Amino acid sequence: MSPKQRERWTKFYDIIIHDNTARTNKYNYPLSLFILIDNYNKSRLAAQAFMQDERLESYEWLLRCCLEAYEIAPLTFVTDADPAMIAAISTIFPETHHIQCLYHLYQNLPKNLRSCLGSLYQEFLKDFKNIQHSHCESVFERRSQGLVEKYPAGEKYITTMLLNRKYTWVKCFTSRHFTAGTQSTQRVESENALIQKAVQSSFSLSQVQEAIENRLEFEFINNPLTYNDDSFEPFFEKENNNDSGEIPLIPLEADEDRELDLQSLIAIVDNDEIIEIWKVSRYNYPKCYQYIILLNNGEHLCTCFMLITHGIVCRHFLKVFVESSKAQFHLMLIPSRWYKDEYINSDEVYSNEIIISNNNSSYDNNQTTLTFTRKYTINDLSEKQSKQISQRKIKYGILMGETKKAVQYAIQDGDNELIQFIKEYNKRKEAQQIQAEIIKQQESLTNRKINDNQVVSGINGILIDSQQILNPLKHQSKGRPPVKRLKSSYEQSGNKSKNQNERMASSTIADMGRKCGKCGENGHYRSTCSTKT
Repeated sequence: MSPKQRERWTKFYDIIIHDNTARTNKYNYPLSLFILIDNYNKSRLAAQAFMQDERLESYEWLLRCCLEAYEIAPLTFVTDADPAMIAAISTIFPETHHIQCLYHLYQNLPKNLRSCLGSLYQEFLKDFKNIQHSHCESVFERRSQGLVEKYPAGEKYITTMLLNRKYTWVKCFTSRHFTAGTQSTQRVESENALIQKAVQSSFSLSQVQEAIENRLEFEFINNPLTYNDDSFEPFFEKENNNDSGEIPLIPLEADEDRELDLQSLIAIVDNDEIIEIWKVSRYNYPKCYQYIILLNNGEHLCTCFMLITHGIVCRHFLKVFVESSKAQFHLMLIPSRWYKDEYINSDEVYSNEIIISNNNSSYDNNQTTLTFTRKYTINDLSEKQSKQISQRKIKYGILMGETKKAVQYAIQDGDNELIQFIKEYNKRKEAQQIQAEIIKQQESLTNRKINDNQVVSGINGILIDSQQILNPLKHQSKGRPPVKRLKSSYEQSGNKSKNQNERMASSTIADMGRKCGKCGENGHYRSTCSTKT
């Protein structure tokens, strides 16, 4: 890491995005990249490192090096669904909120649920999208209730990988933290594409590092961190050739059919601090609305959470600011991470700015301390629950990392030691589970009368209740469905056997060999012809 990267981390450590890229060196070491978002909403490379493998110990070493170098832990960390990385974040950065990449989340759904759910997968995908877009916890609880019972075939994946990690992908939980609008690792993927163009798989580690340093130098020279105000353009302009003088219509984004829980927003603050509550709706769209709560210390909260997630004052507050005399605006509402470079670490910005309100009165800067928004952003009510990662998840990350390493060694050496060990281990665990299940069932059956018509003896002596035996779930198998196969020309006529016989007869005649030069018949030569001359 360079001194410039260290300076960027100390300024914009509130959101860090991480991902690995492969095929950058001849040693097949994965290249780990850390991306941050600067005050101009640009993606900047904060740190890079080569890793020998993707085990938990390697990720812990990597994050520990970042913590020792920068001495500041990120507030929000966006990664993919790597269990080893998730476990390492909980160990090294216990106060950091982890957010899962939505792109990888939706990519893993068909891989793990399409085969087991079958025809119900599309319906599950629709329900899952509604759950992911829940804007408040009460709506999330209502939509997710009964999800496992509705799709029992995917119970294991839905429970362990989705619902137990709801704080990392559901909107009602991720919107309580500053993310700068980030929902995926797309910024890292863009950086990966640029690095892949500059390196080759035959490069050494020093050559890759040199290419990255050239990339950073090129970025600093051609993309300086100073911009003119003229670079910002409006969203629309009036056409010069528009004689009517009308402004062209902008297609409005279709608002989702969401339910906003005002009570959950009121529960965050004390009732004595609330001055007014406003409901702001779109023109001609009464069902699209947001709630604004004005507090007595000059702060405000909006159900869109734009001030918390993006650090930007939303348009809903600006509308209330025009209408209400109790709404107040101060520059401290906007986080300093969005200021220009010359003002980002300056306290004079706060002292020189006055508090503006609609009644044309100004307040002293010392009268308002915007501590609530920052406290709410950092210390969310659900933050403690989201950070409590169980020992089972940490152990799962360790096993996944060790398994990847063992598989690589087994394939490289071509031995069967790992396969034999896994088979013996699985066989021993299956025998233990069968024995435990037999003991459990025998204890439960001793308390009731056994009916011979209902209870049968299954394999390995396990007692099975016949009433609990259900039909297997229908699922779509891999490959082309046989009913949708395109028929050939001889099948479309309707008489398959007749056309097949004609086709075989014609092919037999054509394959009988050369024609005899003496008698003119097929199937033999002149030298073997039986015709007398």
